[in-house]
Amino acid sequence: MLKNKSLYYTVCSAILMGLAFHPISLGWFAWFGLIPLFFALSNAQSYKETVFIGFIWGITHYLVTIYWLGFNIGTTRVIGIISMLFAVVYLTLWPMVAMPIWRFLQKKYENKSLWIFPFVWVSMEYLRSFDALGFPWISLANTQTDFLTIVQNAEITGIYGISFWVVMINVSLYLLFAKFSLKNVFNTILLFTSVWIAGFILTPNHSEIGKGLLISTVQPNIHLKDKHNPNFDKENLNKLLELTNQFILKETSLIFWPESSTPDFFLQNKLLHKQKVVDMLTLYNAKLITGTTFYERLENDFLYFNSVAEISKLGDVEKYHKIRPVPMAEYIPFSDSYPGLKKLNFGQANFETGVDYTLFNINDIPFATMICMESTFPNLSRKFVQKGAQFLSFVVNDGWYESAPEPQQHARQSIYRAVENRRPVVRCANTGISMIIDERGNITHELGLNTSGCISTRIYPSKKMTFYSLYGDIFAQLILILTIGLGIILIRKK
Repeated sequence: MLKNKSLYYTVCSAILMGLAFHPISLGWFAWFGLIPLFFALSNAQSYKETVFIGFIWGITHYLVTIYWLGFNIGTTRVIGIISMLFAVVYLTLWPMVAMPIWRFLQKKYENKSLWIFPFVWVSMEYLRSFDALGFPWISLANTQTDFLTIVQNAEITGIYGISFWVVMINVSLYLLFAKFSLKNVFNTILLFTSVWIAGFILTPNHSEIGKGLLISTVQPNIHLKDKHNPNFDKENLNKLLELTNQFILKETSLIFWPESSTPDFFLQNKLLHKQKVVDMLTLYNAKLITGTTFYERLENDFLYFNSVAEISKLGDVEKYHKIRPVPMAEYIPFSDSYPGLKKLNFGQANFETGVDYTLFNINDIPFATMICMESTFPNLSRKFVQKGAQFLSFVVNDGWYESAPEPQQHARQSIYRAVENRRPVVRCANTGISMIIDERGNITHELGLNTSGCISTRIYPSKKMTFYSLYGDIFAQLILILTIGLGIILIRKK
């Protein structure tokens, strides 16, 4: 077991890094929050102790970071807490594996071993994004959204380059504390300033070309208990129509309504509701993007989709089915391969997984609209950009959480999607937080949590292809290859 001092260091590190994720302007805690963990690891006497450090750090850190999962108002408190604990335990498995891997490499590379730690960490983050419970939400990069100059580097490296820098800064500061020398001081200053200098150079100049595209995004603030209650279908739709009519500008070309904001299956089963929407669009000569649901009829069953619909003034409908539904909330993982799992009922929806990267079009400008948690997956947005999307949009329902920090943690990840691809981002949320983000990551317009309203503004679509848009997470892939290579070299030498 760990000595008391090592246990204290581990818990202290986990709390500091957890606080860095919250919307309380403490992202700079991440610059030194791993230092106590390094002290604990340096005192570990065996692999068993290293695994235990990973366990204590993981449990504490993820409880601090995503404790809000237990306060989901869409389920019972017991189920909410159980799902939160399940997520915490699952995520804890990653540092429990990563830290012994680092110790294994440490035995060979000794004095330089701490510089290997960022490679192991980023490899862990990257691999974690691929499994059925992929969770880029807790990437260390997401602690840095207050520092836009740093974020600019995501145009090249994606979020994993930012995470890599965060861990490198921790390593450099730890080595400086362990041995004060001019060399270590110089290394720390150089490492810390280089990312700011690079970010400053990468920040694009103001690029508002032409008239742009006038859009309106409506935030209705409809409570979760009323959203899927058929008794409130008419009232909810009327609220959306009233807000749109109140705030929309005459020249608006495109209107956004949030995820699942309209009555379920209204485009298929509730044609009077659809006609109200078409009448509004005819009045303004605009198109509507709205979250909704669709079904497809099979011989003896139905397939259900969480979707986005593009509706024209002629009543034409294009649709996009969500490609990354939320595990355990919108589907049971692996149920595509094992349909019997769909019979399990934990209170979740059983949506199918979309397969098409559908682009919508307004005034000959192709664009992508994704749904809710899809905004946290960098590569998904990148694929839409590669298909030709000139701006990105997300329709969101964070009404499951009525207070901080979940809505803020979720919203600010869209900053990275704007910078990675140098595209404006429109974020339309039911209860907040709706945002317009320019290609430099600036939040130019915002509607707060638990308020209703509308943002009407011009955005400036772009055809620019960044390094990240073209090559994706090549930085993280190189890091992973180097980490595996170091391990193979060590094994072969043994």
